[in-house]
Amino acid sequence: MNKNKTLKVIVLIFIIRICFISCTKTNPIAVNPTNTNPTTKSIENAYNPAQVTMTLSSLCDEIKSMSDRQELVNYLKNTSFATKGDWELVWLDELSKENYKECCLITQYAQDPKKSTYAIAFGGTSSDLHNILFDLNIGQLSTMCFANLNYLNQHHDKPLVSKGLNDATILYHNAVDIHSTLVGSTIKSFLIDAYKRAAREGRLPLNLYFTGHSQGAAVAVLYAQMLFQSIDELKSISKMYGVKTNKDDLNGNLPINIYLYTFALPSFGTQSLINYMDNLQQIGEGIVGLQCFNNYSIQQDEIPLMVDSLGAIGTTPNMYGYPTTPSLYKELSLIVKPVCNALAKSNIVYTALYGSIQKNHNLGMNTVSPANFKVPAVITNIIDFGHYIAWHHNHNAYLTMLGATPTPSADKEK
Repeated sequence: MNKNKTLKVIVLIFIIRICFISCTKTNPIAVNPTNTNPTTKSIENAYNPAQVTMTLSSLCDEIKSMSDRQELVNYLKNTSFATKGDWELVWLDELSKENYKECCLITQYAQDPKKSTYAIAFGGTSSDLHNILFDLNIGQLSTMCFANLNYLNQHHDKPLVSKGLNDATILYHNAVDIHSTLVGSTIKSFLIDAYKRAAREGRLPLNLYFTGHSQGAAVAVLYAQMLFQSIDELKSISKMYGVKTNKDDLNGNLPINIYLYTFALPSFGTQSLINYMDNLQQIGEGIVGLQCFNNYSIQQDEIPLMVDSLGAIGTTPNMYGYPTTPSLYKELSLIVKPVCNALAKSNIVYTALYGSIQKNHNLGMNTVSPANFKVPAVITNIIDFGHYIAWHHNHNAYLTMLGATPTPSADKEK
């Protein structure tokens, strides 16, 4: 199969995937992207958290193209990035580089005098064919892998998410950092141990930033729930070290404070997931709390901004000022039709995570010039359509729109 045919197959599957995961429009609220959260004032005096977390998300996505672990360490030391060389690598899932083509990294904020601030970044979907197919299973739902058992016992409405994304999150959960000083160090064991040490040494609160781009953003949302599922273990540690808890304190003073910063977040859960997340304050029992959930999107990015009806993809005359041809939309309609039929048969309705739990930030129209794609006056074929989507979805488009320095992926084919 020649290069063009191979690319066309991948693009077709990619388009099917984004149709699946973007069944609703997020209707982001236009706000100042540099708006900060008062609960993290000590860090945000020196940093824009959106720039920092997007930079870490981008580097996480680029791990698979790096020669070794040291190359990532060197990039983290680069003071020209939004991270300013102050975030040190403390955990890296390298096994997934071979098994799933994605990675997760944990960095520690070196300038925090208490050494209790970490960022957990998850890699997004690559153009690897196996990766796309793995993530395609959205025609089935499953109960969120990190749902709190007490909540499940008390509520009939289980938090349901796409099975493909749930399975991907479980893969991350089972991943191990083979270079860690902790034997069998998973993400969970690392974070639980970090809380135990901070509690024992009087270095609380523990501030955790969960972040990711695209699929990585969705995994970050799910994995942040892990600590709420582990509440009994956290209560035991808190009691052991005399940690004070306060169920009514949501001002960043809980023993564990979670901050979610996501970029190009697709729709992956049902209304039941929103209901669950609206109960996190009670589930956290004064030990762990979600302090903020900020999601950022570019106006032309089709993944988080797909139109409400999938069928409309075959009737829209242009995309944000770029005319298309009837033949292209006829081809797209043929691809979308079986997807629409499958979703209709399954009666699955995915919904964006907006409302009381999430703030959406619209970064506006993309002004970044694509590195590897000359934008045609008229989009006439499906390969150019795929390039168009990738251009507006690229990590560096988000970094530039946030006012941050692009990462090395700028000159790489995405």
